[in-house]
Amino acid sequence: MFSAIHPGLTEQVSRTLIHLSTAPGIRTLDALAVYEALEALKDSFSQGPVLNPWLNFKLFLAQSAGIPRAVFFLLAAALSLFPLYLLRLTFGGRNVYWNLLGFAFLFLFLPILAEGLSYFGSLMADYGSLPWLAALANLSIGQGLIPYLAWGLTVFLVVAFAGAGLRGIAAQFGLLKERGAEVATSEERPATTLTSETIVEWDEEF
Repeated sequence: MFSAIHPGLTEQVSRTLIHLSTAPGIRTLDALAVYEALEALKDSFSQGPVLNPWLNFKLFLAQSAGIPRAVFFLLAAALSLFPLYLLRLTFGGRNVYWNLLGFAFLFLFLPILAEGLSYFGSLMADYGSLPWLAALANLSIGQGLIPYLAWGLTVFLVVAFAGAGLRGIAAQFGLLKERGAEVATSEERPATTLTSETIVEWDEEF
């Protein structure tokens, strides 16, 4: 019935459902894409077939669920370990502001680590005979409201720690000054005129 009204979208939905039924590590967002496509098919009864490239693209992404997507996020999580190692070497000193900046970078990388861990749990549950590891899939931001809000919290922590750390570092370097103090200093500073002798002396010292 649907194929007679909107054959292109019907084929896309059918192909996506077949793929998701066997793919490991599917996420709630994949099911939402299919639900949106089914709603579009239902509307086609009254409105006629409507081309929706954005919906077709989301269905195409849903068909990437499984091993390719899991490998992508596992690789991204593994590669993020090296910057975290360099982060420890760079910001592991005694300066509290540099440590705050280090925490900001840590929380910046935390979501991708959680995503990689979630796909690790999904693969081990499906292929490693460890079904209890399937609970790690709940760490994925694509699973629902709780991980989504947790991701928002990490973004807030990145902004907070980075702001505090960079502000302290800027103050230590003397880059933060009161505007009034700058105006007063510029008014008290005597006017100077550049001469050829001044320029020559400055060039020699440089």
